[in-house]
Amino acid sequence: MFFFIKLFYNRIHDVFWIFKEVFRFGGGGAFNALLIASGLGKELSDIMTSLHMNPIILAWLVASILHLAIGSVTVAMISAAGIVAPLMAVYPHLSPEILVLAIGAGAIGWCHVNDSAFWLVKEFFGLSLPDAFKSFTAATVIASVVALGGILLLAQVI
Repeated sequence: MFFFIKLFYNRIHDVFWIFKEVFRFGGGGAFNALLIASGLGKELSDIMTSLHMNPIILAWLVASILHLAIGSVTVAMISAAGIVAPLMAVYPHLSPEILVLAIGAGAIGWCHVNDSAFWLVKEFFGLSLPDAFKSFTAATVIASVVALGGILLLAQVI
């Protein structure tokens, strides 16, 4: 009997985890829709265009800042895509796939206290908070910057 109760509990736990992820994706999509509907996305795009910055680095930077502020990689990527998408009209020669890679690379960096992955790694490995910053946060930033470098090289080839 105990086995069936535990099995039922585990399935309920799994369902709640799925709901949490669906709501997280929905929140990112809603934030993206808000940016587009309010015109803020267009205004941000105009501001970003006036910076005269490489659009790949700009997409990476937007995703990095959003992940740092929001803490969710998924929401940061969805929101960054909504903000950066109007730039495609300004840079028609730029491959959308390259921008997608830049957004993904930017969103993986800066895992810190508002990111659930940070706490997962910290607790799993039994790290102190400073050690988690030194190891996990530093590793995600390095991975993000190395990925950006690879994407910039790839953009030269494509």
